[in-house]
Amino acid sequence: THIVIRQLGDSEPILNQQDCIRNIKDLQDFQMDTLGWADIGFNFLICNYNDDQQQIYRGRGWINRGAHCRDYNYNSLVIVVFVFLKLSDKKGEYY
Repeated sequence: THIVIRQLGDSEPILNQQDCIRNIKDLQDFQMDTLGWADIGFNFLICNYNDDQQQIYRGRGWINRGAHCRDYNYNSLVIVVFVFLKLSDKKGEYY
């Protein structure tokens, strides 16, 4: 059994819980509507929406097989982390 940690940073900056939920829903819609998957492909998702606030969301959970890496879906659990680091307080830039 493998535990896969994947960082996602290619969505909008997450500044609060609503941003986090919106990004997860957008990802779920893409994976279901565009890729044709039954649900979001990841078992769990973690949002870090400020320095001291993190939230864990259940995707496929513990029981359902993930859809994230074809050769490892059957024997792994994937946790996605949405991380956005602020580069400058003055410019409000993120990466």
